Formats: sequence, C-alpha cells, structure tokens
Amino acid sequence: MQTSWVDSLLQQLERKIAGTPLFHTFDGIQENILSNGIHLAVFVEPYLSFVLEGKKTVESRFSLNRHAPYEQVRDGDLLVLKKSGGPICGVCRVSNVWYYRLDPSS
Repeated sequence: MQTSWVDSLLQQLERKIAGTPLFHTFDGIQENILSNGIHLAVFVEPYLSFVLEGKKTVESRFSLNRHAPYEQVRDGDLLVLKKSGGPICGVCRVSNVWYYRLDPSS
C-alpha cells in the first residue's frame, strides 16, 4: 500500500516532535485530515525566530492580487514552518484567521 505525501509528511513530523511540547500540535489531525489543511510557511530572519519564540503571533500579507494563501487557510490547519533556503524547523496550528478586502481609499 502506497502512503500519500500527506501521511508521509505527518509521520515524519510526528516522529521528530514526539516527546516535545509541540506534540499536542497533532491532536486531532489524523482524525480530521480531510477537513484540516496543511500549509508551508517560508520565513526569513528575524521573523522566523520571532514566530518560534512566540514574540510574533500574527502574519500578514498584502497584495493587489488575491491568491493562495488568501482564503485558503482555516482555523485548525497545520502550519509547517521553514527557514527560507533552509530546513523545516517548526510546526503549529492556526488558531484564528482573518481576511480583509481593503478598498482603495484605505
């Protein structure tokens, strides 16, 4: 039986963080895999360190074009954190998502 890339990724991540405080990140993921998305967030320093240290909890992206991840990320999704040009170095669950459509006068 062939394992999907999602199953493979989750298994590898779970092995890496087993026994750490991050392990609770996976609570319910396997049962809800069809309703939870998995996203890769690539950060440059110092923002990656800020997120990993808990100093930065909000990420915002502004663009004239509405493309992913706009309206793709949902509460409860798994976010895999990666250093730009480097390895995966963290995981977290999305707790709140807001999307705004700014008008030109804003």
